[in-house]
Amino acid sequence: MDIKELDVNIKKNLHNNHPWEYARAKVVMHLLKRHLFEKGKTDSVIDIGCGDIFFLDQFCKKHTVTTAVAVDTAFDDALISQMRLKNQDIVFVDDVSKVDLQGKKADVVFLMDVLEHIEKDAEFLKSIASSDFVGPDTIFMITVPAYNGLFSSHDKFVGHYRRYTQKMLQKTIVAAGLQKLDNGYFFTTLIVARAIQKMLEKIKGAPLTEPKGAGGWNGGAFVSKVYELFLLCDFYFFRLFRWIGIRMPGLSAYTICKL
Repeated sequence: MDIKELDVNIKKNLHNNHPWEYARAKVVMHLLKRHLFEKGKTDSVIDIGCGDIFFLDQFCKKHTVTTAVAVDTAFDDALISQMRLKNQDIVFVDDVSKVDLQGKKADVVFLMDVLEHIEKDAEFLKSIASSDFVGPDTIFMITVPAYNGLFSSHDKFVGHYRRYTQKMLQKTIVAAGLQKLDNGYFFTTLIVARAIQKMLEKIKGAPLTEPKGAGGWNGGAFVSKVYELFLLCDFYFFRLFRWIGIRMPGLSAYTICKL
């Protein structure tokens, strides 16, 4: 959840993370599994633009991590105190330049739905790739919203500059001096829902409902779990198409890369 969404939804007494976030966390960890296995360890991880640390907390619960660093420019003392209630072992900083791994290199750097918020995304990514904590074995896990044609009121609400095709995303990582290890899309069926939303917004000339972002979810435990399982089934089903050489589109794009 973005900090902006967290602030808005706390005021509205909406605190639940969206089932999309739970599903995305599991998808990302699945996609990284082979690369982490090949590395043989995950000592240090950095989550840049981490928002409410939901993903980083989930990752740390599934993996043995010595140092986990959460980075978000919106962090202040009050927010950090709030975040520490979730996980006291995470180190919080409000700028990438303040990340200090004591001379070590990060095993994984996460940029989860971050680049779309940055006007000069390639320059931003290049500055991170040239940081002291990045080495030749550091893996970057990057996710972004897919397809500019689906840009909607939600994107405006959370401050997106753009959505991405894989061609755009690969151009960005190459400009940053990174090379692709894997890439693709996920959450295929959500494209239909977003396309319908976009069409109706165009007809109406305004958002269909007040934008809430992922943090605006207020569904019950059963409904949330059903939604999460639906998204996971979507991922695993359409993932099978890769076995026969077919790459399916999705509402989210990802790339795994390194120097």
